Amino acid sequence: MQEIRFLFWNLNRNRPFEEIVNIVEHHQIDVLIMAEVSFNLAHLTVELANKKQNFFYNPISKCEKVKILTRFKDKFITPAFASKRYRIDILELPSLEKILLASVHVPDKSHNTLDDQEQFCRDFVQEIKREETEKGILKTILVGDFNMNPFETAMIKSTGLHAVSSSKVSEKLTRTVQEKDYKFFYNPMWSWLGDIKSDVAGSYYYNTSNHINYFWNTFDQVLIRPELIPNFDKEALQILDKDGVKSLLTASGFPDKTYSDHLPLYFTLKLNLL
Repeated sequence: MQEIRFLFWNLNRNRPFEEIVNIVEHHQIDVLIMAEVSFNLAHLTVELANKKQNFFYNPISKCEKVKILTRFKDKFITPAFASKRYRIDILELPSLEKILLASVHVPDKSHNTLDDQEQFCRDFVQEIKREETEKGILKTILVGDFNMNPFETAMIKSTGLHAVSSSKVSEKLTRTVQEKDYKFFYNPMWSWLGDIKSDVAGSYYYNTSNHINYFWNTFDQVLIRPELIPNFDKEALQILDKDGVKSLLTASGFPDKTYSDHLPLYFTLKLNLL
């Protein structure tokens, strides 16, 4: 098996080059996935190369909201489908099993209703299923900024992402509702609701004067198809509050918006040899 290390970070249209480079160096990131990118990726690849971290990017994708850099040349990560807010790529490394890598930035609640988010997720998961069938790949990983917590309707509904908190439940592969089968995703981010695993209690902090206020939200998530669970290291999963050199938090313990209003998400997969 070979370990592949992933980082997802919604940059909030900032340019935290130093912090990205620090994380890449500290965690030896292989696949760097970013949302809300406001700069030419070539500038970041130069900064990484200056630290002897050589990355490539694939400019073919039509996805505006999610950008990807990898240590692998273009021929090893090929686009399968892309829209404005999500992309589905095939990661096929030499002598390793191939996987589908789906990346997304779901519309936020500021400009969209809950029904809008649910319809977006319904359409998105149908496209994932289509690509899984056409490409013959069952091992899919889905990562991004969902602008929803793991417990919200579009995340857990059978016709939505159908992402459950239990890997044991998801290993049943499907659930039948009204005579129709729906595939599961496993969502390990349920374990990151609250501050038992870390001083931070989510990936995004938002304080409102509304009667219902979660304060910390876990919007940045990774979902795994049941077939890929044996490849996923649950213990390695982290919401990062440091870049390996310094804190990404303010003195009050909230995400420092100098870098981003979101905290980065780190996870690993161990891919089998063919």
